[in-house]
Amino acid sequence: MYEFGNPVSFINVVVISGVTWAFGWLMGVPFGP
Repeated sequence: MYEFGNPVSFINVVVISGVTWAFGWLMGVPFGP
């Protein structure tokens, strides 16, 4: 699904993961690392 060979796709995955973690943290949910 993800093209880790493509820097842009890799960055998108990292950004999405970061946003998801940040949202969970703001909501007070122990989600993410």
